[in-house]
Amino acid sequence: MNPEPTPQPAPAATLQSFVSYFAGITTFSAKPAVLQVVDGRIQLVEVDPTTRQATRTVFDVLPAQIAKIRGSASTMTLRIDGQRYVLDFSPSAVALMPAGLVGAAIAIHQSKTSGIGDWAVALRGLGVDIRITSIGRIMGITFIAIFGILAAIILVAVIYGKLSGN
Repeated sequence: MNPEPTPQPAPAATLQSFVSYFAGITTFSAKPAVLQVVDGRIQLVEVDPTTRQATRTVFDVLPAQIAKIRGSASTMTLRIDGQRYVLDFSPSAVALMPAGLVGAAIAIHQSKTSGIGDWAVALRGLGVDIRITSIGRIMGITFIAIFGILAAIILVAVIYGKLSGN
């Protein structure tokens, strides 16, 4: 008599985040999804927006299959087998950036708490080539560029004033 095999529970995800997955080019193509690591594999699964039940596996790959990951703020772009996958960990964070200093402060906080940092650490640990630029760094570069342009304009105005005799 052969005993029936005991059904094994599905492996638990060691890291899991709800994200918006952009299936097309525009923000209108965003679909709710879950990015997770299960048994050392990285999976992106689309989910039903109301029930959060899985509807389709977008990809299920080993870390070595990911060519590179780049990102900024709360958005991550993965390259897998020549395909580009764009994920947003906190869609409202990027939308708040143009809303002045208060919006920028909220955006920075939302980016830090979105989970993208945890993913960057985990994926680096799995050997994936990943670079994420923070909102603070983006803002710093922007302010330096703006002040550089303003300084150049003032310098040109001063030099032009001296040359024209005013």
